[in-house]
Amino acid sequence: MSEKSGEVFIIEGGNIKPLPPRSFRGGVFGENLEEALKNLIEKYPEVIPGRQIDPESDDPPRFALLCREMPVGGGSLDLLLVDQYAVLTLVETKLAENREARREVIGQIIEYAANAVKLWGNGRVRKEAAEFWSKHNKDVNDVIRGKLGIEDEEGFWQTVEKNLKEGVIRLIIAGDELYPEVQRIIEYLNREMENAEVYGLELRCFGQESEKLVLAPRLIGQTQEIADRKSKERRRQWNEESFFRDIEEKVASEEVRNAICKIYDFSKEKADEISWGTGSVRGSFGPKFQRISQ
Repeated sequence: MSEKSGEVFIIEGGNIKPLPPRSFRGGVFGENLEEALKNLIEKYPEVIPGRQIDPESDDPPRFALLCREMPVGGGSLDLLLVDQYAVLTLVETKLAENREARREVIGQIIEYAANAVKLWGNGRVRKEAAEFWSKHNKDVNDVIRGKLGIEDEEGFWQTVEKNLKEGVIRLIIAGDELYPEVQRIIEYLNREMENAEVYGLELRCFGQESEKLVLAPRLIGQTQEIADRKSKERRRQWNEESFFRDIEEKVASEEVRNAICKIYDFSKEKADEISWGTGSVRGSFGPKFQRISQ
């Protein structure tokens, strides 16, 4: 690639010059390019640009690695991450030179997502993550606390389970380059899917081999309209009014509606506090009781 085709520039001493593209190869992250991409995201999950995912947020998604080569169905997902909102992020890496980097990878990651929603509940994600980090002599709760600032680990893992059950997940196809046909499919899926987010992530490196490496991540599949809609859905905070309005709209059986009302009234009478859940699909509440000292 010629010097004029550089997409990243450096200004120094009043002069501007393009930085030439460079490969991930060469021992920086690994000799094999696909492994280098995995190693990069594993070591630096912050290269996933949360600000590009949710441009208007005061606290855009930040990521912590849960597991590498996460078993799912008959295969294994390259990387499983989670953000501070307890949304699981499935990352599959593919190279432009790999023929699977075209349409096949779309089907692969959607198949992984479908199996994940079905098979990863009942504490499976937490168990796999704990086993992965124990091999690195770390506690997974320490990792999410350090990376994401999570203080209530039990509540966090409960929300992971809830989001997974409702299909609130994020899918990312990461590579050195994504072909236009792949980009179009990603944009369509992200626009049409209600609870899941689907993105492409191009990770390109620039600079002379002797210089510091410059990494330029570019998110594909996002628009401001989609960001506004999905951000609002992901963080919807339920309350008594919105919960029962939703029940009236979605629950046809009067008997079931009455039963829900009785459960709520009993919880409200006996509990010290009612906590309300978040999420886009259905509302939830739970009674809280003060801990009594023995």
